[in-house]
Amino acid sequence: MHNKTFIEKAASSMPASLAANAVSAFGSPFTPWAAFAPFLLQTMASKRQSERVEKMLTELAQAVSELQIDMHTISDDQYKLAGECVVAAFSTVDQRKLDHIRNVVLHTLLKPELSLDNSDALGRLIRDISAAEVVFLLDAFRYEGVSIDAELTPIAGRLMVKPNSPDELHIGGLIRLGLLYSRSTNWDSMMYEWSPLTAKFIALISSPNESPQPI
Repeated sequence: MHNKTFIEKAASSMPASLAANAVSAFGSPFTPWAAFAPFLLQTMASKRQSERVEKMLTELAQAVSELQIDMHTISDDQYKLAGECVVAAFSTVDQRKLDHIRNVVLHTLLKPELSLDNSDALGRLIRDISAAEVVFLLDAFRYEGVSIDAELTPIAGRLMVKPNSPDELHIGGLIRLGLLYSRSTNWDSMMYEWSPLTAKFIALISSPNESPQPI
């Protein structure tokens, strides 16, 4: 009954309404795996996930109300990206990523230019990027690019990363997500630069006053 009361209370906001539809369709608490493996609903992990998502949706509903966002005027790109964020939240167990998802929804609704013509690509990013990759991205974006170099030879404006390190794995993830691409390769190092999508993504996931700029 608690989840139902929350859904009814928050249904006036578009993100929460999308969540309500998911809960209505699959039951509550809901995770994507539960639709195919109902026994997961009986686990403590399922209960924790339900509480995390409900907390995020409550915060979203309150923020949309406080900011007086006119949901009747949002664009198709805003609707799509915000909706994909809510769907992604149901399969996210890391609180850090849930915080990023909440930020993306609010920035999307407040700044339509951020999702314009990029809602598909940004939606994939929100779904697939890990919290650890976001932490690395926010730190690395202070640089013009990143380089993988066994000797860690300093290069102005570059973050130097050792091969076979955890950070190299993060770089591989960002490349697959389209946030980094190779500009040049030397015989002893690989150099990568940020794609045009990266600045938009960072603007979306960051809290106010936390968007780093390249150095």
